[in-house]
Amino acid sequence: MSHVSLSIVVITDTVALNAWLTRINDFLNSARNQVSFKQEPDYLKSISEENDCQLFIVLIIDGDRVVFYSPAFLRVRPFPITFSTFKINGRSARIIEMENTPIVASEFDEELGMKKFMQVLWQHQDTFDLIRIENLEKSTTLAKYLSKQSSTNNHKLSHFDNTQKEEYVWRITFGESFAQWVDSLGRSTRQLIRKRLRKADAKLSDKLSFTHYSTAEEMGTYQNAVDVIYSNTWQAKTFGCFKRNTEEQIRFSQALAKQKLLDGYVIHYEDKPVAFFTGGFSRAKFEAVEIGYDSNYSSMGIGQLLSFMVIRNLHERGDIETLSFGFGSNNYKSMICDNHSAASEVFIAHGKWALLIRCQQILNRIENGLRSMLTHLNLDSFVRKRLKNK
Repeated sequence: MSHVSLSIVVITDTVALNAWLTRINDFLNSARNQVSFKQEPDYLKSISEENDCQLFIVLIIDGDRVVFYSPAFLRVRPFPITFSTFKINGRSARIIEMENTPIVASEFDEELGMKKFMQVLWQHQDTFDLIRIENLEKSTTLAKYLSKQSSTNNHKLSHFDNTQKEEYVWRITFGESFAQWVDSLGRSTRQLIRKRLRKADAKLSDKLSFTHYSTAEEMGTYQNAVDVIYSNTWQAKTFGCFKRNTEEQIRFSQALAKQKLLDGYVIHYEDKPVAFFTGGFSRAKFEAVEIGYDSNYSSMGIGQLLSFMVIRNLHERGDIETLSFGFGSNNYKSMICDNHSAASEVFIAHGKWALLIRCQQILNRIENGLRSMLTHLNLDSFVRKRLKNK
């Protein structure tokens, strides 16, 4: 296919985004299953308006049609050096944040699109220090293009895989009903889900309640519940606790809920919030943004139960085709997901920032070596428990 009338558009503010919004949404509607929550134009508008970020959206236009869409935003924040659960915030960096890969029209040459995209990045190198790509799936054209370019380095931009071990993005393809989906699972998984839900349903009017939050007016209540739960999660005990119901967080949640992009779910036990599930919508897909539960209730399997109840609720909606659990490993994901794809966190950098990321990679390799040694000595579970309960 000939592309003689290609042009590049770089959008850096909401005024320009609004001017292109109809054409972008028309394009994304034709690629609905490829779009992630953080790639939605309304998400980018909200984060730009509420979090002091600058948009950095690259479009390739063929005639008057969008054929390539790379959504991102730029913000200044400390770039941390991490080792295991320890983190040291370094100097501030101008970071372009991307989610997975750009979206490309089926009839457009993907490799040509990636080449032009990298040229745009090189032309704008003075505006950023780093590009962080979250959840870049290794099967995508961008991942393959970066891998091929690493040996030639035509654009003088280095890319780094910052993932310490093989990780996956996990997904569930929904059936026509929740019952049909459960029937499609393995025997032991079917039994576990039915048993957990049967026991939970029996307690719903007694000790246990399941609450769905979807409107902007409900987001303050939801964030308050998340704040109560989070301090007792393994994440807080491992990585540190911070407030989850600040004015800024509530305002951002409200902005997303107004655009029908955000939902929250909470399990209360004896009127106390004990587990939460934050999810984002993108066309026909729902994505787990964050899941947490009070570790004091772990013996009840409260985290798994909440996920099962959310999956049932989403089936009842009738308009969701896929649920993505995102990046990271967990035993129950492999039990209930029918699709997974290798993925990693990737950085693109130049100059001294490329050197800094190389140092981080050395620390990652040292950490991996220590993990392997602990596993060999059968001490990995003991150390993990100590870190979670410190």
